[in-house]
Amino acid sequence: MAYSVQLTPLSLTLTENSTGSVDVSNGGLTLTDNIIVLGSGTAVADVLNNTISYDAQESGISRILYEMEDSAGAVSLGSVDVAVSQDSNTAPVANSFLFPVSPQVLKPGQEALIDVASHISDPDVGDTVQLYDVHSFNGVAQIAFPADVTNTKIRFKSYVPADYYISYTVTDHNGGFATNIIKVSVEGFFTSIHLVPDELYFNAPLSAEQATQLGLKVTSSPETNIPGSNGVYNAAAFNNLAAKGFCAAQGARLPTAAELTKIQISGKAINYWPTHKYYWSSSQGTASGTSQVVNIESGDIDGAFSSSDSAYVTCINQQDAVLPGGVTYDMVLPATMQTNTAYTFSVTYKEADNILKTFTGDVTLTGVTPANANISLILQSAGKYKLYSGPTKGSFKLNFLFSLSGHPLDGVVVNRDLSIEATTTSIVTPPPPILTGEVWYQRDFDLSAKTNFFCGYRFNTNVDTPFGLYGLGYTSTDYAGAPPKGSYNPRTTIFQLDNITSIRLTTANSNSTSQKRIYAFNVTRTVGGVATTTYCGEQGNSASVENRVYTTYNFPPGKRLTGMTVHYTTALGNSEIGGGTIGALGFEMTDVSP
Repeated sequence: MAYSVQLTPLSLTLTENSTGSVDVSNGGLTLTDNIIVLGSGTAVADVLNNTISYDAQESGISRILYEMEDSAGAVSLGSVDVAVSQDSNTAPVANSFLFPVSPQVLKPGQEALIDVASHISDPDVGDTVQLYDVHSFNGVAQIAFPADVTNTKIRFKSYVPADYYISYTVTDHNGGFATNIIKVSVEGFFTSIHLVPDELYFNAPLSAEQATQLGLKVTSSPETNIPGSNGVYNAAAFNNLAAKGFCAAQGARLPTAAELTKIQISGKAINYWPTHKYYWSSSQGTASGTSQVVNIESGDIDGAFSSSDSAYVTCINQQDAVLPGGVTYDMVLPATMQTNTAYTFSVTYKEADNILKTFTGDVTLTGVTPANANISLILQSAGKYKLYSGPTKGSFKLNFLFSLSGHPLDGVVVNRDLSIEATTTSIVTPPPPILTGEVWYQRDFDLSAKTNFFCGYRFNTNVDTPFGLYGLGYTSTDYAGAPPKGSYNPRTTIFQLDNITSIRLTTANSNSTSQKRIYAFNVTRTVGGVATTTYCGEQGNSASVENRVYTTYNFPPGKRLTGMTVHYTTALGNSEIGGGTIGALGFEMTDVSP
């Protein structure tokens, strides 16, 4: 299984034949029952409370691997290092700490020796404490001098700027063990951009080398005039799916187009960040399969940038202010939600012990500007809250209040910008077999601002019978297809776009040519509880049509047909497929805003 992100490791210290538990709560993630113990002892997951209970057996070290899922089903991998000491011995002490200590910095590619000596101790007089084990998921850390029984140093080196977590274990050589975590920060080639008035933190974009070492699929884009790059700097460009995944893996998000424009207005990226390409935004594009991208140097916006093209990525890490006593907190909400959807989140915070905890007090939605009563917030469970977007599109500012008497977050007010966009659902019918000599065309129709659309079908005056479609589109003069030939006259139907509940298509073969086409397009509308069907094309009454297949596409409540793609071809001759014929269709349905 591929994991979207690896969680900060945790630690637990016990004695033989004792039981302990660890809280693995992490934002909006939920613990699964899939846990593995590497070593001795047994572990049980409490998925309701996000805790793991561990029964220790023999002295030594064990590692618990566990999984957590977010609301979208993405899986994150976490670990708990357990140090178990003998009953007859007092265990040594290992403390968590940060490296390096400010104002010192650690640059990419720079090797460091991290000495844990000042962070470990043993209450038993005469015991010598040695570094026993070191673990990091990405293998950037190792014991510096493994043959030295008094060694307390770790060798660390990484070429990729990031925060790294090293789990280290020490022993007193008398059956006593202790374990804890070191957070190591490697500086980037350049730093993030902080826009103070909006409290927006834009993470610095990656170089192509950084992205490659992280195992990311990117395109290298040469840039010049980047300070500290020694000439040409190769920036990493992502497609849209990879960009979203990269930000999500960091617990961050893509900025909106409006937020990226604020970088351009600030001028902080000029001659500092790579600017030769657009930057991805989370804002939906004007066409299906597109997004808005922003040039952070000029401020230009491309509103229909293909999701398969490449652009630069900066992620928003919306950190909140530091409270008195050094308490920090975080409430990660998406910048964009679809209509009629929900998002589950938690509020996390850290105090002086630097341990990530989940806030379990009340989070209240105190205001929405402009007013929108459809946006709501409920308490889902202890420490988990669910935000509902409702059916109304637009841009809104949300105000939240934290409440828990005596808690450091009590009374904190948080503001968030939220863009609500219409949910779009696409349907594509199966394509017809393409015969030798046939040339197929495609045309897209934007129906979002239309009230009706046109359907044309053949009518054989000799036998007084309707036949297959010859065109679909806006009007009888603006459509995809071509007029029928010979004894087949054009007949038309105008379909109203509002209140459509289903579309039924009939595909069939002409028994004279064996060519498969769409022969009927029937639309059902429901108004005031009464369903009415309007017909276009052959209705099962032609002897020259065979192998009819009927397919109904139902529209969910609140959806409207806003787009249609028509695949058509044209033919010479006076047969029943002379002129235009329709082979396949694509429909786009979007939420209706009240």
